[in-house]
Amino acid sequence: MADHDGATLEVDYVEGRTRFSASGRQLSTGSDGEQRRKRTSSFVSLDFTALFIIIDISIAIAAIAIKDDSAFEKKADLVSWILLGYFVLEIILRLIGIGPRIFVRNVWEMFDALVISISLILSIAIPAHHDSKDFSKLTIVGRAFRLVRLMRLIPQCRKCILSMRLTTSENKRRYREDGFDLDLTYITERVIAMSFPSEGYLALYRNPIEEVIKFFTKKHENHFMIYNLCSERQYSHQKFKYISGDPKNVIAVHCKGGKGRTGSMICAYLMYSDKLTFPTGLSAREFFASQRSDNRINSKCQGVQTPSQCRYIDYFGTIIHKFGCVIPEAPSRFVKTLIVHSPPAVIKMKNCDLLVEICDRDKPLISFNLLSASSVCEHKVERGTLEINFHDHIKPCVTGDTKIRFVSRKLPRKYDKASFYFWFNTTFIRGGKLFIERELLDNPHFSKFNKVYDPDFGVTVLFDEQQRHSLI
Repeated sequence: MADHDGATLEVDYVEGRTRFSASGRQLSTGSDGEQRRKRTSSFVSLDFTALFIIIDISIAIAAIAIKDDSAFEKKADLVSWILLGYFVLEIILRLIGIGPRIFVRNVWEMFDALVISISLILSIAIPAHHDSKDFSKLTIVGRAFRLVRLMRLIPQCRKCILSMRLTTSENKRRYREDGFDLDLTYITERVIAMSFPSEGYLALYRNPIEEVIKFFTKKHENHFMIYNLCSERQYSHQKFKYISGDPKNVIAVHCKGGKGRTGSMICAYLMYSDKLTFPTGLSAREFFASQRSDNRINSKCQGVQTPSQCRYIDYFGTIIHKFGCVIPEAPSRFVKTLIVHSPPAVIKMKNCDLLVEICDRDKPLISFNLLSASSVCEHKVERGTLEINFHDHIKPCVTGDTKIRFVSRKLPRKYDKASFYFWFNTTFIRGGKLFIERELLDNPHFSKFNKVYDPDFGVTVLFDEQQRHSLI
């Protein structure tokens, strides 16, 4: 199927997913093993090796300049042995990482191994002939070999930077055609997901903004719109040109990593633009994940996984199919009680330091610590639950988008610097109760926290139905 600038829509029956190529070719990313070998070779070789070789050469020059200083010579020899040990370990790791068969076939890998082997032999032999001028000269020769190795590594610094970008993007599907290698994915032929266009040191491991500009100028000149969902980072929008109202136009959406917030907005667009193909939030999320993830690298899902983001995608599906794409006015609700089911032991303790915060969007309505919350609420731990009952005159009134956040220094924290939290919208509350189980709470949904939170862990919000009716 033809697309802008000759792009085509391709179906990859092997992987069971639809893929897009701006040149009509299937993207060639190589096998899992090949990509691992490339990363191991470039990242291990170049990360510290060039710096250490420079230090080693500098010590050699200083040793020649500073004569008859035995104390300095001993320190210099110690540092030289440490660096040589690193070089030997580096060669061994590369041998293991890329495999002996590929290692011996690569001329430069064998050259590096030869240089380090000669350096090691000379370093062992020289102390036995310390007074020999010939062996002293060989010391300089050994370091000269390493200098040659340094000159070989310098042109490969670009590979080191690329390796950092590959490591950062993990197994997100990258655009690798026409000289580009960007963390950028065609979700559909007109919708693109990508990570943050970065400048300065951030460009070392994320998409360089100049490369992103070059990509859109070459592929979609005057036919693209970029949406920045990353509120914590900004860049000059004047670097991009925006044109609308043309069927050739594409949109590119990014946050920081091009996954959660980016995926949420793209899933909403998919459901809105193609209601038959994507009748539910789950179908849109699965499609986004299949397009954004490259399972040939590893099986990690690069889709929308944060529970609150998934919840709001489902909300949007309800708005489309039940409310005819019209967002209803959100009702106000009074929070009467918070119940934490099967809480960790640290929350059950009398001196529990749990901070509770209820926010209208990101604006705190009420925030308190259980250690000093008597003026706000009464709390108790009974039958394996923590129950927090607000005083009648202090019940927080929430309308629309609401966040309830819990923080304890004794529990691990991740997103939002919280131990656990969740978002909801009052429009979609049925009855006077909302229950959020462990897998649907932000942060406890990570499997690595299963040892912290029991399977029955969850939070219930009880609303005051009587006060709700008094508002109507």
